[in-house]
Amino acid sequence: MKIALLQLPDGLKPRFEEFVKELEEKGYFVLVWGGTNFGACDIPLLPDNLKDITIFNVGHNEFPPKVD
Repeated sequence: MKIALLQLPDGLKPRFEEFVKELEEKGYFVLVWGGTNFGACDIPLLPDNLKDITIFNVGHNEFPPKVD
């Protein structure tokens, strides 16, 4: 079973069920991070027994296009 940790900014937390449903459809067991999230650099410290986990850190903005 694939395990996912879903982190959402406060503005998207009311819509967490939409994200969970989409990840579950892709075969993930989803854990939702309820704490504060300040962006992609704010990854939570996880216990050792959760080493094999995928973290989905969702933000409001798209990444800017690649600059050459």
